[in-house]
Amino acid sequence: MNTQNRVFKKLAQAEKTELATQKVELANLNQLKAGIKKVEKDLKAGQKYENQYKKLTGEASDLARKFLSLSSDGKMGIPLSVNLFTMIKDIKAAGKELGVDMSGNSDVKFAQTVMNAWADWKDDVQKMSDKAAAMAKKLN
Repeated sequence: MNTQNRVFKKLAQAEKTELATQKVELANLNQLKAGIKKVEKDLKAGQKYENQYKKLTGEASDLARKFLSLSSDGKMGIPLSVNLFTMIKDIKAAGKELGVDMSGNSDVKFAQTVMNAWADWKDDVQKMSDKAAAMAKKLN
């Protein structure tokens, strides 16, 4: 009987050891599953980042195209629908023939001011055109 009790004790210990091992394995698997869920969240965050990067890259590309178009338009300059310079010159010449100095005429003065403003804008547009081209290069 003693031998039998010893055998049963050994079997009980073996079962306890086997159950403890299974509990440890189960705990490790649960930790592994929890870790997988966390890494999957990390992967989703990475995907969000990639999507945002692609979106911004597309927007930058669109913006670069717009800057290039603006630069192209600017290189053409500001169109002059009426050449006031010629008109002013003609009016002054006609006044001179009649013995009248048209330089002091308020309309002639205003026309001269408008044309000076156009000339300034023409230069500014050329500069902005160059800057727009440089900005397009930066964005590409």
